Amino acid sequence: MSDEPRKIKKSIIREDFLKLTDDLTAAVILSQLLYWTDKVKHFDKLLLDIQRIQDVKFETLPLLQGWIYKSGEELAEETLLNCSKDTVLRGVNRLLEQGLISRRANPNVKWDKTPQYQVNLLFVHQEL
Repeated sequence: MSDEPRKIKKSIIREDFLKLTDDLTAAVILSQLLYWTDKVKHFDKLLLDIQRIQDVKFETLPLLQGWIYKSGEELAEETLLNCSKDTVLRGVNRLLEQGLISRRANPNVKWDKTPQYQVNLLFVHQEL
């Protein structure tokens, strides 16, 4: 057993996302995807800064451009929803139907079945 303290998980339920989606699961998933969108943007900026400063190209580390790799199981665990993968996927499908997020397969690794999601930030902002 490790002596390191376990990191406390957090999940956010935003009232405006709940009104927007009319679904608790979808609202929490949208909040979680927005959290990761911010992290992805920071990582892309870091890569661009390193490339600019050191005059190098990262051929093996493409910019993510807001795309987040998450399985249904990962989303269920991260959001603390305590629900099945199918329930999470219903929430994801609701967000897709509403145009709040986009989903794609990994464009670089065809055998990778983990979906990638991108929050449609402008649309979310307009809808709020």
